[in-house]
Formats: sequence, C-alpha cells, structure tokens
Amino acid sequence: LAVSFGMIGLVGMNDSATGANLDSMQAFYQVSYDYISLVFLANVAGYFLSCLSSSFLTHHLGLRSSLHFAALSLSSGCLILSFAPPFGAFIASIALMGFGGGLYDSAITTVISHEESGALMSYTYAFFGVGATFSPLIIGSFVDKGYPWNQYYYCPLGVSILLAILSHYAFRNSTMSVQTRMIRALKMPFVWVGFLLIILAFGMTDVLSGWMVSFQNEKRGMPDAAARYNLSGLWAGIALGRVILAYFLDDRLGEKTFSVVMLTCAAGFLGIVWAVRNYIVDAVALVLVGFFLGPVTPKVLSTVSARVPPSLKGSTMSMTIGLGLIGSAVGPLLFGVAAGKGYLASLPAVLIVCSVIAAGVWSVVPKNKRRED
Repeated sequence: LAVSFGMIGLVGMNDSATGANLDSMQAFYQVSYDYISLVFLANVAGYFLSCLSSSFLTHHLGLRSSLHFAALSLSSGCLILSFAPPFGAFIASIALMGFGGGLYDSAITTVISHEESGALMSYTYAFFGVGATFSPLIIGSFVDKGYPWNQYYYCPLGVSILLAILSHYAFRNSTMSVQTRMIRALKMPFVWVGFLLIILAFGMTDVLSGWMVSFQNEKRGMPDAAARYNLSGLWAGIALGRVILAYFLDDRLGEKTFSVVMLTCAAGFLGIVWAVRNYIVDAVALVLVGFFLGPVTPKVLSTVSARVPPSLKGSTMSMTIGLGLIGSAVGPLLFGVAAGKGYLASLPAVLIVCSVIAAGVWSVVPKNKRRED
C-alpha cells in the first residue's frame, strides 16, 4: 500500500505541476494562451492512451512490468523536459509523462478497487492530493530564487526512479487476472452515469488547478510565487478532504447525499473566490474548495466499482478513468480558448455551473445492487 500511495502521489505531482508552471512555460516559449493550452491536451492524450491499454498491458506483461513501463515513460518525459526542449518536443514529453501517469493511475486504482472499500479509495486519492500539494510549493520556491522552470523536473525524475526500484520488490508476487468484457459492462446503465460523473469530476479539478495561477496573477494581481503557494493550498485541501471527510462521513451519508453536499459546499466557496477580491480570503476559500471537492472523484470511482462484477472491475475502472480524462483534456483546453478571448475572470463562475450540473447527475444515480459474475 505504501508504494501504491507513493505512485499515486507522483501522478498528483505531475498533474499540478502543469498549472503551476504554465505562466513560466508560456513566457519561455512565447506563445499565446491558446497554444500553451496544448499542454493539457498532450498530457491527457498520453493519459487516455495509457488507460485504454492498461488492461492489455497488465494482462500480458503482469502488474510489476506494467508499473516499470509506467516509470520508464514518466521518467523519460521528465528527463527531456529538464533540458527545456523545442516546443514540439516539449509537447511530446508532456504526453509521455501523461502516459506514464495514466498507467500508474489505472493499475493502482484497479488494485485498490478489489478491496471493496470506498474509504480506502479515498485515502489512496488523498495521496494524489499530497503529491499535487508539493509541486506548486517547489515551483514557487524556484520562482522566488530565480531558477528556470525546467529544473523542477529533476524532482519527479528522482521520485520516479525510486518508486520503480521499490515496486520491483513490493509487487514481485502480484498477479492480476483481467477479462476484457466491456460490451457486457457497457450494457449496464449506471456505467454511463459514472462516465459522465468522472468526466465532470476530473474536468473541474483540472480546470481549477490548471488555470487558477493565471487567474490570480492576471485578475487579482497576485505575485507569481504567492499564486503558486495558493495552488498548493488548494491541493492540500483536496488531500485533507479525502482523508477527513471519508473517515467521518463515508459510512454516515449515502453516496448521493455525500456527493451533493460536497459539491454544494465547493460551489459556495467558489462563489466567495469569485466575489471577494482579497488575497487572504481567496487563499482560505481555495483550501475549502479543495477540501469539499476532493472526495468527489474517489467517490465516483468507488461507486462505479461497487456496481460492476469482480471480473469486470479491471477493464471498467480503466475505461472510467480514461473517459474521465476527456474532461481533463476538454475542460482546460476549452477554458484556455475562453481565456485567450478575454474570459479568464469567469473561471469561478464556470466551475460553479459545473458543480450544479454534477450535483444534478448524482441525483439520478441508482441504488446499489449486489453484483454477480
């Protein structure tokens, strides 16, 4: 479990680093918001491809070899980025890191889903938030000291190599039977509801993480390093919410009630970010947005997992995460186009609308029924 948590944490580092480094990347390559938004598409393209191939790779290579392949992909992307390559190679490296991160994510999520524990799924994704908290802190300190943006990537490179070594021993006896019977799974109506929920959950988190630094710099006049520290606060809130709220409320509230309450609270604090122009208020509100929004993603995954037969868990969870990445790609990319046309200030309002839509979709989630093979 410790190695699994570390791998998910590394994926979180990769996810938040893009938003934290976005302005520095844009300045280095001297491109518009529209073009720099390609980093989100590249990351998610790699992520999506890995999720589609995860079941095949795990079945034919085994879990340990698949994790080694993930480490190789992510480490290669980090190494190339550390040299600040030309823009085309830069985009390709982001995609390579996305592929490695996606392979880690789908493999570990499938392993955890077999434990049949919503709380454990939430704890696992809390480490995603922990990893995502560190990236903006490191990048912010680099900005303060005048270090170039590309030097950050030595940090995840070192972590990736360490985890590859640890996984070689931690998963040496692991086997995982994967039966790709997606046609049967796709005939289950709830799977499609789960697909929509995960698209919204991933999309909201990535839009917020990807564009909050730019929003605070451009529309709030916040210093570069301070905006990145606020992004760390957002991810710290996400990590804490996934642990604390899962521990105290997971067994006390039903899936629908829990998720609707979380989304409503997140929307309320997004409203504060939108309406109040104050650095301290923004910082506190962002932590609370993350605190309430964070548990929604693992709740979607555990809810989907609880409604499919054990033989379909691997392929269904990989597909669910893969389709969630549509939200991760389309959301930040579309908002990048909107930002390029002068609508950057609408970021909190857009996310409030998405929260309301997600709460509405949760209201049609059917009751859980026992799954049989």
